[in-house]
Amino acid sequence: MGKSVCFQYSAEKDSKNCVFRRVHGKSFSSQGIKASKDLIDLLSVSQPKSIFNAESHTLNCYGAKSTLLKRAIILPNSYEIFLSPWLADSSCSYPHKCIREDWKRWFPTAHHAELTPLTNGISNAIRPAAFDGIKCLLNNSIKFVIKNHVDANNYWHWTFEWLPRLFALKELVNQNGIGQISFLNLGSDLNVFQTEWLDAVFGQLVDIASYDSPILCQNLVWITPPFPAHHCPETISLIRSHMVATRNNHVLKRNLNIHPRIYILRGNARNGRRIANEARLLIELKKLGFVEMAMDGLTVYEQAQLFSNAECIVGAHGSAFVNMVFCKCSCKIIELFGPGYVSGHDYSLSYNCGLHWEYIEGESVDASPTFTSDFTINPELLAERLSSVLRGCHQNF
Repeated sequence: MGKSVCFQYSAEKDSKNCVFRRVHGKSFSSQGIKASKDLIDLLSVSQPKSIFNAESHTLNCYGAKSTLLKRAIILPNSYEIFLSPWLADSSCSYPHKCIREDWKRWFPTAHHAELTPLTNGISNAIRPAAFDGIKCLLNNSIKFVIKNHVDANNYWHWTFEWLPRLFALKELVNQNGIGQISFLNLGSDLNVFQTEWLDAVFGQLVDIASYDSPILCQNLVWITPPFPAHHCPETISLIRSHMVATRNNHVLKRNLNIHPRIYILRGNARNGRRIANEARLLIELKKLGFVEMAMDGLTVYEQAQLFSNAECIVGAHGSAFVNMVFCKCSCKIIELFGPGYVSGHDYSLSYNCGLHWEYIEGESVDASPTFTSDFTINPELLAERLSSVLRGCHQNF
């Protein structure tokens, strides 16, 4: 295993290593929301204080920031970057220190963070072996890392944590006259939706060099996206406009069953959370004119077509609900959760999209439900709530 090495933060090292820094849009914004106590409580228990203020009922968003660094080290599956020589960064990895603290405390395993047991503080401990096999990319070209974390392969995380970096990079290139960019990828190859979005943003497929090891880069553009991006109306607008702008470049590969009422199947989702009595639910849903659909194998453009033509969408919580960004303001969403995981992320997204959103919490099939536990939904309750929503008698919004 080897000893861990604690990398101390250094603002002085940051300033010496930084060629330029730019904030995209507002550095911080906050918007008040009006919602039922049920939804406010949901946000309060499922969102860190840094992005939802439960006292003032406000959604917070920290602006995107780009920095050109003389040298920096990128590790696979680490949200931190390290400045030469071997100092963790204090101002580039996260848009604000409170975001860093909150996110490491809420999701320590995803950030390789160690919590000190006495203070519940965040340790910067990194095993020296994490730097084994480092590759040096020390030519003068400007470099940009498309992704370096496995989270980016999740449709939600890609759309709201990695895609916005591409928007900021495009703005930087257009306004600052940056020339040729060397695109880098750490870890697994880009998947279909990542490649599709690169094409949509830059208008062409880009050449990408892939690595499985840490890299030491000279002239690295590092971008922290607006955070959380689903609290940022400007980012949501960019996602919509880029997909609309590429309409002429897309050809539907299949005859889509465009339908106003959609029930989203979990399909090949890897995180469980399947509805154990789904067959029973489908009987009730079909009575109300719903058609079941899976998003597996569909392009982003095809998913956008389905969601943009829907009047009501129902389904178990999952990344497919990212596509709410393409919905009409009149669309209504009912999201189904098990008791092991009920999140307000999709509510805050729907709020910024101007949609009506409700949720139903079911019963777990496990004695001790977790994030991935399957669950059941009361079919009569779902039918009643849907009938009410379709009549315009809203419950929670």
